[in-house]
Formats: sequence, structure tokens, C-alpha cells
Amino acid sequence: MRLPHRLLLAGGLLLAALLGSPPAARADIAAAVPAALSQPDGGATAAVRSAVADAYRARRNRPLWVDSAERAAALRDLLRGAATDGLDARTYLAAVEPRWGGRGDAALAQLDVALTRSLALYAHDLWYGRPDAKVVDESLTRRHERLDLAKFLTGAAHAEPAALARMVDGLRPPHPQYARLRAALARLDAQKEPTEKAIADGPILRPGVRDPRVVPVRERMEAEGEWSDEEELAFATPSYGEGGDWARYDEGLTRSVRSFQRRLALLDDGLVGGRTLWALNMDDRERRRIVIENMERLRWLPRRLEADHIIVNMAGYDLTVTRGGQQAMTMKVVVGRPYRQTPIMRSDITDLVLNPFWNAPEKLAREDLFPKLRSNPGYFAEKGYRVLAGWSQSAPEVPLSMVDGAQLSSPMGPVRVRQDPGPKNALGRIKFNMANRHAIYLHDTPDRHLFKRSARNFSSGCIRLEKPIELAELLLSTQPDWPPERLAAAIDVGETRTVALRKRWPVYLVYQTAWVDDSGALVVRDDIYGLRAGGPDDKKEG
Repeated sequence: MRLPHRLLLAGGLLLAALLGSPPAARADIAAAVPAALSQPDGGATAAVRSAVADAYRARRNRPLWVDSAERAAALRDLLRGAATDGLDARTYLAAVEPRWGGRGDAALAQLDVALTRSLALYAHDLWYGRPDAKVVDESLTRRHERLDLAKFLTGAAHAEPAALARMVDGLRPPHPQYARLRAALARLDAQKEPTEKAIADGPILRPGVRDPRVVPVRERMEAEGEWSDEEELAFATPSYGEGGDWARYDEGLTRSVRSFQRRLALLDDGLVGGRTLWALNMDDRERRRIVIENMERLRWLPRRLEADHIIVNMAGYDLTVTRGGQQAMTMKVVVGRPYRQTPIMRSDITDLVLNPFWNAPEKLAREDLFPKLRSNPGYFAEKGYRVLAGWSQSAPEVPLSMVDGAQLSSPMGPVRVRQDPGPKNALGRIKFNMANRHAIYLHDTPDRHLFKRSARNFSSGCIRLEKPIELAELLLSTQPDWPPERLAAAIDVGETRTVALRKRWPVYLVYQTAWVDDSGALVVRDDIYGLRAGGPDDKKEG
């Protein structure tokens, strides 16, 4: 393979040092490797440090790269290409570039070790990502397949440039969305800098107001394809509002803004405030950042999901069931509020509870339920709530007059609030138990109207389902003793009953705020939990 002229120049000293060197000279480089390994490694993880040491030990410290200028240059280019995965190439080149082109055994040994460490770190980051323990639960990351990094490095040391590129490609997550997002990132990087100006911040724009900032909102709606030909025709007629006043927030623009909000799963109130203004001002630089974040989150997932599994995307407000490797069902969901977030995690559905009781979480009971008694003393009776002393099956009921709601206490001891099964029960007709330390589960809900909303983050952390009965029928379809007719009859009886699943169904709770749909379009959703820096203000309208 003929090296590009620029690499011949950049690596000229390296070529001169190596191509004419006898084997004894390369042995001298090997003798210098232990000293190079002992130098600071830029904060590499213990796994990376151990793998690099093992790779050199297996080769008796012979260099992995600098005995071939072509392969060293190819690796350098691969490290430069880390940006195509949304990774910062400077991280991997920081130790390489200062040593590139050095002469002498010690310098070449240092370059070789720097290249090996950088490749090890790059491989580690591509394979595992860098999950934040404050954001993602270990129930997800601990199931990640292990990468034998030392074996990878040993194999890479024998690979020609094309084979090395294939090895690196094999480290990328195999999930189809990763390749799609990577292609979207390449398209964003190839585009020119945006020319449109951001819509200025200011008071919330409401229907009926007249404001110069309405003009760029209208232009942005047209650019987003939300300003239809019908609206344009109506806008131009004298009978329409004020007859074509571009600075007036009229009915047609309100319809366009609400359609835009629904498409991005924002609150479709027609107000242009914090979140909607952020979405309208989103440029390619912001989209690029969001794509990179979502590629990183895909690296947290196990590389191979089970053939039968469930994925809930909190940011997309949806649930997808995959059966036998094929999509079997989708539905809308309601997820946790920003201050009661549904965690990023993995769990298994173990059983179903028909006509469940609901034990209100202590915080919710203190902060939400008992305060409502002040304005409506009959609230507990209307909703079927009872206050019980303790957690035993035979716990006695405690009169409300004896309960300190702020402390959840009574003369009979600590209390809990339990809601009886029935049409008003917060869990609806069916609950899907999952084994996890966060007490998160899936369930039905009596509040069916919430599924008509585009933004659906209203729960206290658990996941409310649009189609709970259909999901239960699917999960029980491999249990002949529980056909749909029996399930329906058991629910209609109204008695609480637990149905064990003979096969556990894995559930992945993920947080993907960007994906590429089947038409190739990049879809971006609101960062409802504020997991990225610089996102919109949760407290603002619009």
C-alpha cells in the first residue's frame, strides 16, 4: 500500500529510523518498552492499563506498531476518526502527536506504547461507553458483554490497515440505531454552518399577541414544513385576522406551533416559551450534540438483547415489544415527572397482579395525598384509600382522625395508605411486577386521557401503559392455561390475584432523545429529565 505524501512527510523520521533498521535495532526498541510503560498513562483505567501490559508481555515487549510505518500511520488515522463516533479524537491523540516522528530507541518505544494505550482506550470507549453511575443503573451496565482488550490488542498488532479498520468497526454497538445515528452525524458534520438567526428570548409568545419575534417563528414553521399551503392562502385573505400581519400570533400560526410541539412530544399548548423556543432555535450544532449523546447511551446497552424483550423509551413516551427478534407491539406510555424520574435500568417482569391494591409511596402520601384532605375531607373515601397500621396482611385500619399525615404515624404506630382495587385504583386493572431495587413496575391506569397528550411525564416513576390487557395477553400467550378469555374473566371478578410468568420478560428502560426513523429523518425529542447540559428550563411554559 502506498502511503499518502502527507504521511510520508509527517512520518519521515519514523521511516528513516525503521525501514532500514536491522532486527537487532528493533530489539533495542523492545528493551526500551518497559521504561515507556512505566511513564504516566494519562489516567487510563485499570482495565486499559492491565491490557496494555499484557499485550506487551505476550510479545516480550516487541513493538506493536513502529516496526511498520504504514500500520503506525493507519492507526493514527483511525484514532483521528474517533470523531465519527462522537468521541473526542484529541483524547486518543494527546500522547501520540507529541511523539510522532521521534528518533531513537527510547522515543520510538514511547510512541509505540502511546499508540497502544490510545487504541486500548478507544476500543474500551467504543465497546462500553463511559456510563455515568449517577444517570444509569448498574442493572443495565453490568450485563454488558466483556471485551478481552489484551486479546484485541494482540490481534491488532498483526493486522494490516484494512483488517485493523474492520476490527475497530466490530467494536461499535451492533444496534441498527447506532449505525443510523453515526450516518446522521456524518451528514451534520458535512453541512455548512447555519445562517438563520436564533429567535430572541423574551416574554412567552401567546396566541393573539403582536411581537416582532412572531415573524421568525412564522419563518421557522415554514422551514419545518408546518406552515401549509392552506394556511398561506388563508393568511393572505383580507378576512383572516388582521389580514396578513406577520407580527401577529394568529390562529393559523397557533395551529402550526401546536403541530410542531406534538411532533417533538412537547406540551402542545401553542405557547412559544422555554422548551418550544429551545426547539425552534435548535441548529445543526445542537443536533450534533444530541446525536453524540444518544450514540453514547446506545453504547451502555448490552450488545445483544434477548430475542424476546421490551424497551421503554422515556424520552419517546413509548413501549416496544420484540418477540422472536421481530417487533410485535408498540404503545404509548406515561413516565415519571422530572422530579420523580423513571430510572435508566434493566429488569424482568416476573408476574402479573390482577385487580391490585396500591400502596402509596411514603413521600407521595405525605406530600400529595394527605394535603388534599384539607380541602376535601371526603377525598380518601371517594378514591378508595384506607390508612393501615403497619405492613402485615392483617394490618388494622386506622381512623383518619388519629393519623398524623405529615409523619405517617398514629397511636397505633407507623401507617401506610392503601387503595382498594376498583375502577379508581391508580394501578388500574393489572400490574406487571418487576424485580429491581427502585420499586419500578408497569401498570394500567384509570387516567386514560393522558395518552392523548404529546408530553406524557406525569407519573411518580412507574410506567403507565396504554394497552395493558394486550401486553398481558402477549406475555401469557405461551401459557395455555391462561387464554385471553380466562384473563378477562379473572379481571372481571374483581378479586386480587397474582399470575406467575413461567418465562421472565426482560425490560430495558432507556432514554433516547434522538433516533433516525425508517424514512431516514433525524427525530429529536425533548430532554425531559435534563440529563444534558444547557437544556431547556423545566419550569418554563411552552
